[in-house]
Amino acid sequence: MQFVLSLLPILLILTLMVGFRWGASRSGGAGYLLVLIIAVTFFGANTNLLAYAHMKALLLSLDVLLVIWAAFFLDRVATEAGAIKTLGKILPDLAPDKGMQALVIGWVFASF
Repeated sequence: MQFVLSLLPILLILTLMVGFRWGASRSGGAGYLLVLIIAVTFFGANTNLLAYAHMKALLLSLDVLLVIWAAFFLDRVATEAGAIKTLGKILPDLAPDKGMQALVIGWVFASF
């Protein structure tokens, strides 16, 4: 039963986005409301639990945002310094095959 209840918001969002061509924010809001209804109705969540869950989600999303902002900042610095153009010139000499170039880029980015 819990598995089916956990799938309902995901299925609702997919149905609204694919079937009814709703946008992500609109269908996500509908999925969010369904989650709240399920949490209160079937799991007996009270306002304290919902407030705690929202605060935890906010803090976890801040962690992800910090990673994204740092990556964006690093990209801007590298672009302004001309590192992207330099990498574009050097990479074909380093690995002539496109597949090897992709592996080299992936290896370098994974080392951060």
